[in-house]
Amino acid sequence: MDPVRYISGLLVVGLLLGLMVWVLRKLRRGGYGTAKHLEVLSVVGLGPREKLVVIKFREREVLIGVTAHSINRLSVYENPTDVPTANGTQEGPHES
Repeated sequence: MDPVRYISGLLVVGLLLGLMVWVLRKLRRGGYGTAKHLEVLSVVGLGPREKLVVIKFREREVLIGVTAHSINRLSVYENPTDVPTANGTQEGPHES
């Protein structure tokens, strides 16, 4: 086999492989049309196909229940930075 054809074939295969990896990374991250106002904050599995998910949508935190057949909104926090604690003081949602 001619060395020029061999090297050019390897370059074409390498470029195609690199392009495929780039496209898969974009799709996995949601690089095409991502929701800029939506963020998953926490996920808790309750069973094999059930979970609780806290998402942040704009300035709200929303607790949703997800099953194999439905998604239900359970609670909405309008201002998540002011969360009362058991002793009555105010603290942020991610403080301990």
